[in-house]
Amino acid sequence: RIFSPPPPPDLHTNFRTPALGWARHSWWWAWPAACLLVAGFATVGVAALDWQLAAAQGREYQRMTAAPPTAQAHSWSFYHTPGRLTYLKAGSCPRRANPQFFLHIVPVREDDLPAELRGTGFLSREFFWHPEMEPFRFPDGSCPATIPLPDYPIAQITTGQQDPWKTQLWAVRLDLEADYYRAAYQPIAAGQAGPPLAQAEFDLYRYNNSLYYFRESCAPSDTAARFFLHIYPIRAADLPAERRPQGFSNLDFDFNRRGHWFDGKCLAVVELPDYPVAEIRTGQQVAAAPGWATRVNVAAEYYRAAYQPIAAGQAREPAARAVFDLYRYNNALYYFKESCAPADMAARFFLHLIPENREDLPAERRAHGFNNHDFDFNRRGHWFDGKCLAVVELPDWPIAEIRTGQFAAGGTVWEVVLPAGN
Repeated sequence: RIFSPPPPPDLHTNFRTPALGWARHSWWWAWPAACLLVAGFATVGVAALDWQLAAAQGREYQRMTAAPPTAQAHSWSFYHTPGRLTYLKAGSCPRRANPQFFLHIVPVREDDLPAELRGTGFLSREFFWHPEMEPFRFPDGSCPATIPLPDYPIAQITTGQQDPWKTQLWAVRLDLEADYYRAAYQPIAAGQAGPPLAQAEFDLYRYNNSLYYFRESCAPSDTAARFFLHIYPIRAADLPAERRPQGFSNLDFDFNRRGHWFDGKCLAVVELPDYPVAEIRTGQQVAAAPGWATRVNVAAEYYRAAYQPIAAGQAREPAARAVFDLYRYNNALYYFKESCAPADMAARFFLHLIPENREDLPAERRAHGFNNHDFDFNRRGHWFDGKCLAVVELPDWPIAEIRTGQFAAGGTVWEVVLPAGN
């Protein structure tokens, strides 16, 4: 009796009991109710998402159409913003069968193009319209499509459609160069670029490692002559091998390749090399003679920055004291003198580096047993605020001994020997 199963329920009795009792013994009604409940919540959730999407589409539509399009052609509107170009055909969504689109992008600086495209002067793209390009539809039924653009400054965009034989059916050109130069002018107008480095026919500013040529009231004749720009590095080794005999990097340019004329103003922007610059010589060349020229010595900025580790004590104590205090910091040798006169810099410096392993030397120096880094102060150093500082980078191989000093016609002025580990 203990292990016998319970008797089956009396369905007739349960059926005739009140509703509460019937529900207590029969749960088949719960599954349809749960499904209805879940479906209701899902419907409400989908409706809420649709409402949010519609609101987002409406905001995007208002944002895009608040400003006039950058260009219009062939019932298309084009909206350019940094990094993207949006195609919009009012009131309709194109089909995949439409003719192929082309896109030609001309950069402000030709150097931004891949090497194989610099001869053509532009970057070319071709694409067909497809549904994946349409993130949503606007309230008027139009479908915007956004094409990503390169992140370098763009001077001009030409786009349109072409047939299978690459014949253009229609095209439109977006001139963006003026916008780029108006934006580049803002640091000058706001004073962020600081005072001019030099003032001649053009005011010269150095900002964000670029050289700005600016003229407030400009005429086409002011930009007709070719500009010359010669960059003299602090370290000759920073130059390409073919430019080292000349001692400078040549960045000559025509204004229509590096500049723009807008609102009566002229502005050209040239990016400078990323190595430390000692001097900038620039101007315009007219009929084999300089129309104007200026020289700007910018080495002081570099040497003031190089002096900070010494002033802050980061370079520790001098490795040696002589006419100059010698510091070894960041794999470079610093020659520093607090109170300096031109006579202290007149004699040539000798610097001989003896390696731990002679095989580290260039083949032509192994017979001598050391590498020769002799230099004149005006090539490696600078005189600022009454101080003298020269900086010479050391090689990467282990050094056993450093011998340095100054010498003149009468012999050695002073000499210091730094052994290994000092």
